Amino acid sequence: HRDLHSFPTRRSSDLEFPLYSKKAIELDPTLYFVKFNIALAYLKSGDVTEAFKLYGELKMDKKHIPARDIDAAILDLRDLKKKGLYIHESDEIIKLFM
Repeated sequence: HRDLHSFPTRRSSDLEFPLYSKKAIELDPTLYFVKFNIALAYLKSGDVTEAFKLYGELKMDKKHIPARDIDAAILDLRDLKKKGLYIHESDEIIKLFM
């Protein structure tokens, strides 16, 4: 007999997350927090080139982005650094928005 915690749970794959998020952006292009989440997903998946591309596009829109969205994105990157992941890349991205 297996206890309930031993059964695998269903969750969206990392590949589905950007697809749903991209659809949300199509519906409302001002959802900057979604764009930041997509960029972070690319970074966490190891697609540093795509992550930097999207963060660069966001940098160009910085004056239109609510400060709370930028602050949340910076916190996400700092959390990534605390885990020892993509430290240099996170530092470079944070500099874009400081």
